[in-house]
Amino acid sequence: TGETKPECLEVFKEVCKKHHSQLLQVQPITNIIDGNNVAYRYRNYDIILDTPALYQIKNSALALEALLYLKKHQLISFSDDDLLQGMYNAKWPGRFEMVHINPVIIVDGAHNKEGIRGGHISYYDRPCRDSILFFDYLSISFFDFFCP
Repeated sequence: TGETKPECLEVFKEVCKKHHSQLLQVQPITNIIDGNNVAYRYRNYDIILDTPALYQIKNSALALEALLYLKKHQLISFSDDDLLQGMYNAKWPGRFEMVHINPVIIVDGAHNKEGIRGGHISYYDRPCRDSILFFDYLSISFFDFFCP
């Protein structure tokens, strides 16, 4: 999990214990570099994502954590180069996706308030403000989000 709230982690730990499962948690993420492609360091890997969306860092670190668990338990096999290339090639269609270059048009189909916030922050942190952002608030009322 990428969750950090202690009360949530306690519930996760109880459920994992009940089902004799290991709880995987995202470890510290360092050396974050923001740009057209975000980059970061995670567990001795220098990861580059083909997205400017900062919120995808934690999502991809969680995916990486799951992959490393599967590899450790010999359920899958891959090289470090395969891992790095796969992380770079991963796509999230409709999530902070640049669909046009001039002008820059970005679409983001968030499905919860956290996703909307992540897309909003990533958009407004961009150095180029000469762009358009379209959000598709999947099953979330505009007024519920912006007028709590």
